This record gives sequence, C-alpha cells and structure tokens, in this order.
Amino acid sequence: MTVFVPIFLLVFLLAVTLLLRCAYQLARRRWADAQKTALVLTAFVFVYTMTLIGVGLGSERKLLSMGSDKCFDDWCVKVDSASRNGNQVLVRLDAINHGRRAQAPDSPHAFVVADGRTIPVNVPNLTNKIEGGSTNPIELRVTIPDNTRNLALLVTEGGSPSELVIDDENSPFHAKSVWNLSAPPTTK
Repeated sequence: MTVFVPIFLLVFLLAVTLLLRCAYQLARRRWADAQKTALVLTAFVFVYTMTLIGVGLGSERKLLSMGSDKCFDDWCVKVDSASRNGNQVLVRLDAINHGRRAQAPDSPHAFVVADGRTIPVNVPNLTNKIEGGSTNPIELRVTIPDNTRNLALLVTEGGSPSELVIDDENSPFHAKSVWNLSAPPTTK
C-alpha cells in the first residue's frame, strides 16, 4: 500500500461529509450555506482530479527485465522466459504469494502489447488462489499479428477504487510496467 491509498480514503470521506452537509443545508433551506459547501466540494474534487490526471501524465513507463517481480500487495507476477516462433509466443511466468495466507488476486488482467496495440489475453490459472508463501507456474501461449516487432506483456490487477488512487497504475493516463518480449522471431 502506498501513501496515496490513505490520502484517497481521507479525500473520499471528506467529499462524502461535504456532500451530506450540503444536502442537510438544502433540506433546511439554507441556500447560501449550501452554495458555499457545494463550491468547496467542487473545488476539492477538481484539485484531486487534476492531481490524479497530472501524476498519471507525468508517470514513466517501466520496462521490467525477465525474472523481475511486479507486485500487487502480497501477490506478484514474474516472467521467467519468453520464446517466439513466427507469430507464436510462449511465455512462462509465475504467480507468487508473498503473504502468509492463501489468496486469489483481485481481478487480474493480462495484455500483450504488440507494436503499441494492446490485445487482451486469457491467462489460465492467473485468478487461482495461491497458498501463502508459494508459487504457481503458468504457461501462456499467444498468437500475435504477423510482422510484430515490439512485443511486451502487461499484467494489471483491477478492483475498485484503484482507478481513483493517485499514482496507481490503473489511474487515468498512468504509464504501465511491462516485460519486454521482443526476442526476434525464429523459424523452423
């Protein structure tokens, strides 16, 4: 958990409090007070939204090396190897639980990024529960478009409200961390 998760929770609670205060003032027909509260709420949400977008736009794409982990709380994904034969790619990866208890990832998604085009892929066993302190090896076979030169694998973990947390990879315009799979194609 980053420092931005508690900040998001604080901002959310403050926004709900201001919204309830505004509703109370409207119910009591205190129009001027309700207008001031609505103005503060709007300014507060605007500043948070601009910060969320600004941090996302300022983020840089991270290129992960083979064997390096990409972690989401206690569980991680690691690409062990990738081989390419024509338009077929075989990726060996591990889903790792660094926690003590068994857990399943919160709605993980995987994508192949082929020459800048993001293609969703189904990764079998990625959503499976993983025992605490253990590793689940996964083999992924993907067919990519012919003549693809730049190839990467992107794994994300969904689950709301990650899209609204500043500096979360799922937030708007935030750069993603990917593994480079661009080994030159081999032929038989």
